[in-house]
Amino acid sequence: MQPRRPYGPRREDERDHNVLLDDLNRRSVTWWPAAGGDPDGVHIEKSAAVVGLSEAEARELGRSLGQDAVFAWTPSTWRLLSCVDSRVDECGWRITVPE
Repeated sequence: MQPRRPYGPRREDERDHNVLLDDLNRRSVTWWPAAGGDPDGVHIEKSAAVVGLSEAEARELGRSLGQDAVFAWTPSTWRLLSCVDSRVDECGWRITVPE
């Protein structure tokens, strides 16, 4: 989960990130620092990997932070949950280990 506004001022990003972390701590959910970015690693944004929110809670929190969508993982699927409507895109995922 990330509160980043793609083209907003950096100080607002930091403030919004702290709002996110405060909210997660108030909810007493488990979270870890994370980062999201483009495939080339040029654009990286502070984020949080969260355990303990329902999909509805995650969507509402994302919506309150101005996000279009949030990610959800299960042992067999990776899902993109819209924060604007009820759309869900679902894909499988796998872990690969270099030989």
